[in-house]
Amino acid sequence: MTLTVGVTGGTGFLEKISKTKFPLPFGLTDNKRSMVSVGVAAQVMTEAAKDIKIYKGLHLVCESYPTSTKELIVNLRKGHLMSSNLLPIPKVIMKLFLYALGKKKIYEQL
Repeated sequence: MTLTVGVTGGTGFLEKISKTKFPLPFGLTDNKRSMVSVGVAAQVMTEAAKDIKIYKGLHLVCESYPTSTKELIVNLRKGHLMSSNLLPIPKVIMKLFLYALGKKKIYEQL
């Protein structure tokens, strides 16, 4: 089960479109992104509260394994008890299509 709270940007957009029954063009997408769950963030904050010396300086907190857009959509749809229903559209076709529609920013976020 995936929990997303107040998600904005590309991930919020993916969450929104994952709820639709339409096939999505992410079947060939393999763009890995680092993410952080509420659980991991809470765990790090708890550990830091116990011993702040461990966490002095800058730390980039994220899950152990990066997630692709394809994996994110599959998991979101699974959480909604839906089939993944992904079409194998090549990246270059998606880019041309979104650029032609004036949606360059959406392409870059995804």
